[in-house]
Amino acid sequence: MQYARHCVKILVTASLLATAPITWATTDSAPPTTTGVWQRHQATLNYYGLTAMYTCDGLEDKVRELFRYLGARPDLKVYTDGCEHGIDRPSHQAWIHVDLYTLAIADAGAGDTVPARWSNITIMPNHPNWMGMGECELIDQLKSFVTKSFSLRQLDYQTSCFPREVTIADYHVSGEVLEAAVAGKSG
Repeated sequence: MQYARHCVKILVTASLLATAPITWATTDSAPPTTTGVWQRHQATLNYYGLTAMYTCDGLEDKVRELFRYLGARPDLKVYTDGCEHGIDRPSHQAWIHVDLYTLAIADAGAGDTVPARWSNITIMPNHPNWMGMGECELIDQLKSFVTKSFSLRQLDYQTSCFPREVTIADYHVSGEVLEAAVAGKSG
């Protein structure tokens, strides 16, 4: 009987200790917020890849998803033209037209501000799951636009693209991006 009570006490104590870190992690892990202001960016980008070929629609979808992942406002516009084999066949080249809004840190007294926070990002083959191997040329060619248009810090943007070669480590982008603070979303 004494042994049974002792076992129950151990189990209760272990159960309390096991749940305590979860409670602390959820209350302390909320990132601090700041204020941001939306800034408009428009550009026409040229994609030319020897390794990865996209249909015009596929390239639009990939760029749209990538820019949304980086915190662009949901109303972004992405369209392509100039696909050498038509809009429904994979091409090595295309023009990408973008019109989007990204957040910048708001100056004191700025109007039309929104709550914002810094969120961790990682882009590499298979992360996020819609990024594939062989997309190094696209990531490399978007670097100038991404680094000028998005508020980023602690950025590590690496590409090692070799035409017609695919490796698991040919691109890796990580750091923090300023994005709109949305209840229930975590970085």
